[in-house]
Amino acid sequence: MSTGSTNPFKFGSDIAKGEYFADREKEIKELKQQLKDGARIVLFAARRYGKTALIMNVLDGLASEKHLTAYFDVSTAPDKSLFVSKYKSLFVKAGSKEWFLGWAKKNLPKIKVSLGDVEIDLSGLSDSDLDLAFDKILDLPEQLGNSKGRVIVALDEFHEIRSLDSEQTEKLLRSKLQFHKNVSYIFSGSRFHVLQNMFETPGSPFYKSAKMWELQRIPKEAYANFIVHRFKKTGIEVDKTHVDEILSKTDSHTYFTQQLCHELWDVCRVRQHSTVKDEDMSAAITQVIANQSAVYEKTWEDLSGGYKKLVIGILKLGGHQVWSQAFKKETRLSDGAIEKGIRYATEQYLIDKDSSGNYYIPDLFFREWLKKKLQ
Repeated sequence: MSTGSTNPFKFGSDIAKGEYFADREKEIKELKQQLKDGARIVLFAARRYGKTALIMNVLDGLASEKHLTAYFDVSTAPDKSLFVSKYKSLFVKAGSKEWFLGWAKKNLPKIKVSLGDVEIDLSGLSDSDLDLAFDKILDLPEQLGNSKGRVIVALDEFHEIRSLDSEQTEKLLRSKLQFHKNVSYIFSGSRFHVLQNMFETPGSPFYKSAKMWELQRIPKEAYANFIVHRFKKTGIEVDKTHVDEILSKTDSHTYFTQQLCHELWDVCRVRQHSTVKDEDMSAAITQVIANQSAVYEKTWEDLSGGYKKLVIGILKLGGHQVWSQAFKKETRLSDGAIEKGIRYATEQYLIDKDSSGNYYIPDLFFREWLKKKLQ
């Protein structure tokens, strides 16, 4: 392997961009074109399928074409004050500082604006003044678009907007966004059933206001080629058998595939192997689980008995029959206990529900850890 090579795989908070990003050429091309044409898209997928990385790569491509872009994780702003502060900063970029100062003076007269870093002081505002600031800040990208051309905004974990006064906030957002002619939006998230409720339920404020787009797994052949290429670039050969094993273990799931490949590459580097061996694969899988074992153990210990029985039931019987008599008999859980357990376990990301309505354990390595623990 190449001396001093950098690990060619990225996962987690280290967003995969450029050469580190696997496949998705078709999705990137289609998303870019639709956003340039003014589309509004609801991008949804299971957690850690790579939707944030896809969005970042799409925005980078649009920015390189001189479009104004902004990415905002709505879950990082659980109240209106944080939302206003964070949302504003997306649009205060090089060349737009003077524009924002003029906009703030006109639209936020009661808010102090620091000239240095263009910070806004929301302390001491009454609830009504904060509501007004929130109302005004929502129109910021449209007014920026009026001045500087089309703006593309990605609102990740968009379902979290419901934490801001729920339906009233949704109604306000919808009333604003429907008149934004110079802004394209991506609304993304992993809670499909919540996004579906927001965008496909008659009577909901965002009903039929955006195109639903489900992000699928990367095809195995494309992922296999990416894995072989990334290893080979740093002087390590990996054969088809081991690549197939990787994709079988991870079910071609973007996050877990990158995670396992990252660990496997480290194992080969430490052992100075220029070819992936069977023992390297075993060591990498063991190490991935070991790296998370303390977190998994704490998570499991903190669960009540009923929640544990629900998760074990889904692991053993599958999540397609959680309401069946066989499931209730096996777990000794009532309908009420199952409903309560599903709600809690979903909130804690211990389980999730796919687009077919089946519950499953999304963390593949937690699943493996739990299987071993139960043995």
